[in-house]
Amino acid sequence: MGWALDTDDSFSVSSVRHPLDSTLVPSGDSGTRWNNWVPIKLNILVWRISLSSIPTRERLSSRGIPVPSIMSTICMVAVETIDHIFFGCHDLRDIWGMVAIWWGISTPSQFSVHALPHWADDVNFRRGQRKAFDAIIITSFWCLWNFCNS
Repeated sequence: MGWALDTDDSFSVSSVRHPLDSTLVPSGDSGTRWNNWVPIKLNILVWRISLSSIPTRERLSSRGIPVPSIMSTICMVAVETIDHIFFGCHDLRDIWGMVAIWWGISTPSQFSVHALPHWADDVNFRRGQRKAFDAIIITSFWCLWNFCNS
């Protein structure tokens, strides 16, 4: 008796992951995206951001959880949403421009919270450079999220 999910009857993580991605990940999503150069908790954060499932003040309030204010704790100008934290807040948005300058590239043409994790795919880098740049993007998401929560 062999492993039914793989053609060669042997178990592998990918033989389990592909059926799970196709059934559990929402349609239109590119599947889970992991970078093994960063800790798993950073990958999970970006995955949760892509699913719009991180606990922003706006989301907590809409679920009836009392928060002092739904306004951004950083700029106090707009409602704290996923888009605002990682893309819309003028006090934090400059981070992405600084990353682009550091790597000598331009910012994405579609500058949004859902386009940023795929920024590395749109840049003409070698494979190792692309993975390193992707790790920088993921780490930047983590730093912004921690900064907003501190």
